[in-house]
Amino acid sequence: MSRKCLLQLAPAAVLKDDALAGQCMNARYDASNPPAYVNVFFHKLGRDFILAAQKLPIYETSCRYSGKVCLIHGTKDSIVPVSYSEKYNQGYPDSELHLLEGEGHFMRSREARELSCRFLKEQLL
Repeated sequence: MSRKCLLQLAPAAVLKDDALAGQCMNARYDASNPPAYVNVFFHKLGRDFILAAQKLPIYETSCRYSGKVCLIHGTKDSIVPVSYSEKYNQGYPDSELHLLEGEGHFMRSREARELSCRFLKEQLL
C-alpha cells in the first residue's frame, strides 16, 4: 500500500526532548535512570517507553517521507511548542505549515477541521 499524504496535528516530536529531560506532561523523573513507570494523568508510562523515546530518530526518519504533508499547529499550544512543527516543515520535501492563532493543543476550532478536510480531500479524492 502506498501512502499519498500525511496530516499532522501538533506533532509531538517533543516526546524525545522531554524523555531526555526527565519529564512528561506533569510527571518528572530521573532521565538517566527512569523508574518502572511514571504516572501521566490517568496513565502509566513505562520505563521501556521512556528509554526508547530517548533514542528515537524522529526528524532523521520523517525527512525520508516524500509525500505531501500538511502540518497544523496552534500558536497557544502549551504541550507541544510550535517550533516542533516548524522543524518538521523544514525537513519534509513537500509540506505546508498552518499556524492557528490562539489555538491550543487540542484544536477544536472550525478552522482546524476545515484545513484538515480540505487537505485530505485534495490529496485523496
